[in-house]
Amino acid sequence: MLLQGLLPAVTQQLQDDDCDVLKAALTILSNVLGVLDRQTAGVTALQLLKMLLPLFENASSCVRKLSILLCRDVMRVPFRSHKKQMRKDVKRSLLPLFFHLHDSDSSVAQASKEAVIEAAKFLRWQRFQKLLETEQIWKAGKCMLKRSRSRLEDYLHQSLLYLQSPQEPLREAAVRFIGLTGEQLKDGCKEKILVINEALQNMESDSSPLVSSLALEMKQVLYDACEEPPASSFLPALWRRLRRAGRRGIPNQLV
Repeated sequence: MLLQGLLPAVTQQLQDDDCDVLKAALTILSNVLGVLDRQTAGVTALQLLKMLLPLFENASSCVRKLSILLCRDVMRVPFRSHKKQMRKDVKRSLLPLFFHLHDSDSSVAQASKEAVIEAAKFLRWQRFQKLLETEQIWKAGKCMLKRSRSRLEDYLHQSLLYLQSPQEPLREAAVRFIGLTGEQLKDGCKEKILVINEALQNMESDSSPLVSSLALEMKQVLYDACEEPPASSFLPALWRRLRRAGRRGIPNQLV
């Protein structure tokens, strides 16, 4: 009962800006989660998963690592109820965890690997899990997109945010993933294709030569895929507009 009484106050500390406060709260929650009764642990885990996502982007590598490890532990909690909501939240955490496999801090990257594999186990995505365990990261990325076609727009939105990351490896991963997303988009997504084109075009001026060259490469891959649209896909006019956009820039009204 004492632990349960402390949980709201400790959980509230996850919204603090102070790194020391965050580290202390994350450590306490990690220790407490394992000794709660099953019902309380399930309710707490569901609440925590949503609150942890913003901490993955904290400037402190220690906060990032602790929050990702706690996310891993949350996904290990046995759930009796709210399973549908938990699956939804786990899927929402997949892409941030995937991107942080490329975190510039190796301890954060390792924590992300453990957490995203735990997510694969929770979702019972066996091929995705196998690819991650064998370090086939970008094959795993493609697998994730194929398993979650209904989330393509959400993945695109999340990826666009990572283009602003202060970490070069995360911007690079976001550019590559956006290119993969563009290859997966189907009928009715012409606006999204154009958004992707503009995002990649903007990244051509990134401060990192590696990121800018990759953006150019991904844009070319997208153009090549769009060069000869199948009869059942977008109108040929869209492909002509997309290819012209690569040479002249995209008109605002098309985005």
